[in-house]
Amino acid sequence: GGRDSDPAWYLNIESNPQIHLQIRDRHLDLIARDATEEERKRYWPKLIRMYPPYRGYRQAADRVIPMVVCEP
Repeated sequence: GGRDSDPAWYLNIESNPQIHLQIRDRHLDLIARDATEEERKRYWPKLIRMYPPYRGYRQAADRVIPMVVCEP
């Protein structure tokens, strides 16, 4: 949450963007990629509404907080 380095989950995705996601009983094989600047502008307000501490992470960090988009 706002640390100086990227979290391990992001480093793992950088090295292998093929992910397997499970949402309850649904299993999805997806490819993760960095969000575009346009996507970041669109998604950050939604993420902050879902989890308000994200606002503080962004303010505390001296780096861009990772945001990934997962696609089929």
